[in-house]
Amino acid sequence: MGWRKYLLSTILVLLVFLLEACRPEPVVPQLPVDEDAPITTDRERYTPDDFGDYVRYTVTATYSNTTDESVYLIPCGFEPPVYSLERFDGNTWRKSGYSLACPAVLAPSVEVASGTSLSATLQLDAFRLPNSYPQLGSDLMPGVHRLVFAITASVDDEGFANDELLPLEQRVSNAFELQAP
Repeated sequence: MGWRKYLLSTILVLLVFLLEACRPEPVVPQLPVDEDAPITTDRERYTPDDFGDYVRYTVTATYSNTTDESVYLIPCGFEPPVYSLERFDGNTWRKSGYSLACPAVLAPSVEVASGTSLSATLQLDAFRLPNSYPQLGSDLMPGVHRLVFAITASVDDEGFANDELLPLEQRVSNAFELQAP
């Protein structure tokens, strides 16, 4: 009788081992590559901090001015930059509907001289509360995204942006993934 218990327990251990070995690996999305993106994020994938009523993704982004002239990041309140998100949808970048809620530009634009960089820590929030925007589970996340900064080529005498935004390819980040909480 003892050998039957041993045989049965050995078969069960082997079965568990085989089932674990056959479990598929989680699928990690392939990120679109843009090696020339002037904005780089500190990571490729972000998991949010959960605060109950909302979650927050904290992204550090660095803009590198590779143009031959100074450019100007438009601030929100007193902190640069004004930004929005685009979501990668199949093979196309689309506006995600998420942008920094910026009631006013209270400070002059921030100059970034040719060949220099500026880093900013951005907090992307998604809410669980009804009638809050952006709503958790909306087009903010999960998925592959990129940042779009508000950057101009010139400012007026008081330092406020007075020109059209630079072309899109001069204002976007590398692709990164926002993971579900």
